[in-house]
Amino acid sequence: MAGLEPKKLNEFDKLQSTAKDFKELQYFSDQTRRVISIVELNILTLKCFQKKVRHLFRLTDPSSEQVIILERFLEELARCHTEHQFGLRNANSVLDRAKATSDQLRDTVSMRNGELNRASTEMTTRNTSAMCDLANKSGREAYVLKTLTVLALVFVPAGFIADFLQMGYVSLEEGSITQWSATADLQIYGILSIPLIALTMLIYAMVEMVQRAKERKLEANSHSIV
Repeated sequence: MAGLEPKKLNEFDKLQSTAKDFKELQYFSDQTRRVISIVELNILTLKCFQKKVRHLFRLTDPSSEQVIILERFLEELARCHTEHQFGLRNANSVLDRAKATSDQLRDTVSMRNGELNRASTEMTTRNTSAMCDLANKSGREAYVLKTLTVLALVFVPAGFIADFLQMGYVSLEEGSITQWSATADLQIYGILSIPLIALTMLIYAMVEMVQRAKERKLEANSHSIV
């Protein structure tokens, strides 16, 4: 049996090996109990024989030859009774040893399961910490993306103005820096582009407001749970 001696207990025995050890110990204990029951029954039988032989010894004439035979028979019964008593003590000692070994193996299994549970808990804690770190990094990345988006929205009008000036819709009159002249297509371009830019900024503001409302709701729920 694997890991049954006190100095050879193996905390890393497989489950099949441990179950096999327990089955063998249970079988061995059952056989020992059966032997103990048989020995005890034999001892009771010997006591009954001794009682009957003593009764016959008292009824027999001391001068007859049967007295010698009965005395020898009593001596033989006494010897058998002593041997059975000795065997009963040995069987009880073996049974106690089997119980102690079974308890020791059970403690070893419990210790091994405790170590496995502790390792599993530590791994779960590390995974949770890693997930928290990943969430923090994701939050920082989202903040960076949001900042880049805002910067892009800030630079969009400048880029739009630069492209707009290159289209030729607006030109400066010769000899005057403050006087501007525009083509007839400028009105159509302004009617189409300005509402589109305003709509884009409005959609972004609405999405940002909804996201912040969800974050505040999640924070409120987490505080209420804690």
